[in-house]
Amino acid sequence: MGVFDGVKGLGPKQAQTLERNLKKAGGISVREYGKREVVLRRGEDPEGIGILQSGILLLESVNLDGQRRIMDYYGPGELFWKKSLPDLDRGVYYMIAGEKSRVAFADDRKIAAAYGIHGLRAVLLDHMLKTAQERALMHIDVLGQRSLRQKLNAFFSFLDREERTGTVVLPFSLTDCADYLGADRSAMMRELGRMKEEGLVAVQGREIRLYGQQGQEDGKRG
Repeated sequence: MGVFDGVKGLGPKQAQTLERNLKKAGGISVREYGKREVVLRRGEDPEGIGILQSGILLLESVNLDGQRRIMDYYGPGELFWKKSLPDLDRGVYYMIAGEKSRVAFADDRKIAAAYGIHGLRAVLLDHMLKTAQERALMHIDVLGQRSLRQKLNAFFSFLDREERTGTVVLPFSLTDCADYLGADRSAMMRELGRMKEEGLVAVQGREIRLYGQQGQEDGKRG
């Protein structure tokens, strides 16, 4: 598998050219991470661009009360810029592997300087910024929903936006899903249970099957 295979906006030939020239310049490194291993902390090598080749990465924060939140996530073929981690005084931000993951790192300075590939830097940055913006706006929309059921419906709809098969696979565990939605895990599982009882969804592990209109209000039962 090539380093840039699967990156949207790059054709196969462009991906090969970019990888070949960067390897010549010594601008690529690849590393594997175990589940819950820290991939990146704020301030570490800010000129690097990460390309997730397999697995899932989670951008997490821990506030002053010790509460964990998932702010963003990255799937295979997606990019992240090390310098993009929040630089805030309150709380801690870091990137971890949600499961066993393989990440390639490209030196942004060498991409900008290398002959014949510096023009592809704009393609990479454009893809990175567009996908990050899309996910950020979706997350704001999800968190802005009034009820837990509405949050679940909004997130499921986002995951189903491209294939529209009615079946979505969560990018992370149900525990991580609760942290991403800013919800108590027990409350989220109860709501999913109500939705299953009402015939609105079927849940098998991380796979969610959607049946018709999922409803707009939380269930009334305990």
